[in-house]
Amino acid sequence: MRPSLITIMTSVMAISAVAWSPATSQDYNVTVPDADATQAACPLTNGMRVCTNSQNNTGTINAPNYVSHYIADGLVSMRNYATGNRMDGGNVQVDATLNSAQSNSGNIEADAHLHSQAVAGETGKSVGTGVYMDTQAVANSGSFSAIQGELTTTINQTSTADHVYADSEIEAPNGAIYSSGEVQTTAIANHQEFGATEARIVSNTTQTSNTDVRARTTTSVQYSPSPNLYASNAYNNYFQANGDDRGSQLHQVTQTTSAATRTEAYSDASGTNLWDVAATSNAVANTVNVGNTGGSMVVRADQTNANDVVLADARILATQYGTATATASSTGNLLIAGNNDKYVEIDNNQLNSGGVQASAEFIGRDGYDAYLETDATGNSAMGYACGACEPNMSVNNNQVNNGDVTATNTVNITGTGRSVVSVARATGNTATYYTSGNP
Repeated sequence: MRPSLITIMTSVMAISAVAWSPATSQDYNVTVPDADATQAACPLTNGMRVCTNSQNNTGTINAPNYVSHYIADGLVSMRNYATGNRMDGGNVQVDATLNSAQSNSGNIEADAHLHSQAVAGETGKSVGTGVYMDTQAVANSGSFSAIQGELTTTINQTSTADHVYADSEIEAPNGAIYSSGEVQTTAIANHQEFGATEARIVSNTTQTSNTDVRARTTTSVQYSPSPNLYASNAYNNYFQANGDDRGSQLHQVTQTTSAATRTEAYSDASGTNLWDVAATSNAVANTVNVGNTGGSMVVRADQTNANDVVLADARILATQYGTATATASSTGNLLIAGNNDKYVEIDNNQLNSGGVQASAEFIGRDGYDAYLETDATGNSAMGYACGACEPNMSVNNNQVNNGDVTATNTVNITGTGRSVVSVARATGNTATYYTSGNP
């Protein structure tokens, strides 16, 4: 009998962490404590390890994180994680079956707020050198890895909560950020991922959401002479799988979002003098993202989006600016499936009946370069196989868009600027399938 290791860790959690470091430190990592979890070996049944996971969260999960100071000359790092149900596990050198059901009806909220106590008339008071924030709100989360074994799974994730909200805010209209930093805000209703290393995975995953999902990043700072990124990502249903070394994969994924709900991502950055600032927003109702390094890959996806709207909005307001970049991308249904080996089979069915909107805005007075880009798409699919591997690629692609799709850019420069580059794309259905490399 082969040696085996197989565990499941489950938890319901809300975690906040804050760290400061001296100005000379280059280490901005924060150690986040593990939530209370149980580890249970999967019993041996008819020669197969059988793992069963059942989780139901009905309570509100809230992870607030509030920091207020006058001057912080060193690095400031804030991390917030609010999760309704979480399951992590894996099988090593043993075959396994995983049956997992997660249901969430409680609201999930992660909120990070950094406040500068500098008052009007004061200048140059450091908010942090630099500032890093990571805020995540997830209703259902599952992760499982197979290493040198076969994994067969049935996954059901359901979110009926009113909302999943993630918010990050820097409130420093009289403060300054002198070094590069980054704010990432992510909200997800259902998230499932798999990993394969010298293994085979056969999965059947169903994700259903009747939940508003919103990620919002806002910042107001007086002076920022360094590159800073402010990003928001909102996903209702998200499925991801990766094979990194001869991993064979077969995935059946069904994703559904309901009407009268929304998937929204907002990024808003404003300041008096911003040298290099970027605001990005990404909103997708249903996502399937599968990648493989070696071995066969089969992906069968059925995605149905009926959200009232999938909205991505990015805005920058700067009195003086060097480079300002506002990017917004919104998609009803998204499929990405790529294999760096020769065999790929894709059966893709996408139906979008909800509105899809992407908007980017820049308002400035005097400066140099402004870049705006928006992409709004009802249904999007991309697949590829290794062209140098004598590829065997088959695709069945069916896309129907019945929703209104809008991409809008707005630029208003009241003084003197050097350049403006603005691109807006609105597409009902797009599909790209190709082989890469030289046959």
